[in-house]
Amino acid sequence: MLGSANLTITGILSRTEMGILIDDAAMVGELNSWFETLWIQTESPIADEASAFIRWLDDEARRSPTRREKFSLSASGMKIRARLAQLPLSQPSKHEGATIKLEEIAQSLIFEQQVLYKSLGDALESAINALAENEFTFSQIVQSIRRSFPLMTMREIYFALLQHCANHVRSVFSQDTRNRLIWANGRFAQSSKELIHQALVPFDVFLVHLVEHFDFIHPRDMLDEDDLKVLTGIRGLDQAVLVSGLLECGFLEIDDIPGHLPRYRLSEVFEWSGRYKLFVKAMHVWNAKNSSEIRKTETLRLNALTFSKSADEAVEKILEIEDMSLPDYLHAAKKKAEVAEQARKELQAAKRKQRQHEIDKLLAHLLRDVLSGKQMPPNGEMLAALAVELNVNPKWVQKVLRGDPDIPKVLLSNKAVLSINPELDWTHLAGYPLAQDVCKGFLKI
Repeated sequence: MLGSANLTITGILSRTEMGILIDDAAMVGELNSWFETLWIQTESPIADEASAFIRWLDDEARRSPTRREKFSLSASGMKIRARLAQLPLSQPSKHEGATIKLEEIAQSLIFEQQVLYKSLGDALESAINALAENEFTFSQIVQSIRRSFPLMTMREIYFALLQHCANHVRSVFSQDTRNRLIWANGRFAQSSKELIHQALVPFDVFLVHLVEHFDFIHPRDMLDEDDLKVLTGIRGLDQAVLVSGLLECGFLEIDDIPGHLPRYRLSEVFEWSGRYKLFVKAMHVWNAKNSSEIRKTETLRLNALTFSKSADEAVEKILEIEDMSLPDYLHAAKKKAEVAEQARKELQAAKRKQRQHEIDKLLAHLLRDVLSGKQMPPNGEMLAALAVELNVNPKWVQKVLRGDPDIPKVLLSNKAVLSINPELDWTHLAGYPLAQDVCKGFLKI
């Protein structure tokens, strides 16, 4: 028995489902053989991991399906994916008084539906041309199209219309989206250069925060949706749709690690071309980050890999010795793991040193400007420009001004200007020689 019905009250009693009973012995045997071939390649998940997965499912059940994250269990068996085959279409034969053939009816419906899809674009263009002079609603578009194509569903019309809308959450990050329409307050309107720029501002800010939060190498958790809502005005449900669009267009890459919620990083191969150039601030921050942080991190990574490779090759030679005893083999394997861990620690230490230097350079620059009486409103443009000027990571600029626990609170900021922290003393600047030199020069000591 094969079918779409889930073994739940809703699946069995409350929905329209379809199933098929196969009683042909040869076909049943073939299906059983196929299933057994796949079944023997699988194994049970880890018990603790499965228990954690069940608890996670309970938590996720309280959330909207559109906001649920992916979660994978560990498995050694192969992944099986399938998709519907495209069957050849044929016109149904019609015979007076003949027995109804469901297969022919289904093929006919598929054929008719595809004919409708071919003409939807023309129908939509015509409807938009007629309505775009004034603001219009989605229902007006539906009414216009259904005069000619009454069988066209609202879903089909909706997603086709979004391809013409510059600022809808489901189309804003799609490369194929046309900037013909603007969506605002539940209505569509003809776009213009000024309207498009204004409508895309929240999404540009959204991208800026993602670029500042993620890097190109190490995956990280997604930003808290409540924080993003405060910063961008975009609600949590829409954030999930936007992230999905950024994954599809290649802006973000996902690390779906078994036993963990997904983590993300920026894609090194993403190109700011086409309509993505409309997100000017995000592109500026991306380019600054790509030209500084990535090159520095890559240099550190190559240095660590050079050490790791030379030590690793020596261990590999030991592991290749034939007739090695089990204790010797385990000792060599342990040595290999220790080498990898040492390389990881050296890379982290190098990155911490680089981070300390960038923050020191940033603190020295800000102190010099403030002590000279320069007025610096801590707005987004100033932060981005400062990161580019000093060739530092934009997030360090934010952290310095915010006063993170691991960064000395040298400056105080409000919406108008930056000022020196009145409680600042020399102990706060320990480990920041450039900032100390600026203060000593000002105090002439």
